[in-house]
Amino acid sequence: MSGRSFLALTLTPEAPLTDWLAALDHQIQRAAGFFAGKPVILDLSLMQASTPDLPYLLPALQERGIRVLGIEGGDTVSYTHLRAHETSAHL
Repeated sequence: MSGRSFLALTLTPEAPLTDWLAALDHQIQRAAGFFAGKPVILDLSLMQASTPDLPYLLPALQERGIRVLGIEGGDTVSYTHLRAHETSAHL
């Protein structure tokens, strides 16, 4: 068996998501290529299933060119809500 390791960035969104995404947009404007081609782990430890706009988070990140490789933290309910509208755009 062979394998390899790699570095990934971790994003930990905070509520309200619209404010967090606005701050992310500001960071992207300051360093346009920062996320280009880099794998990202989405840490949902600060999210609840009831977090407004959670189902639209993945599409919002995809629109910004951020490729989410994996999801950690949070609970199963948060993950289910996150994936519920994966192909919808809202934020």
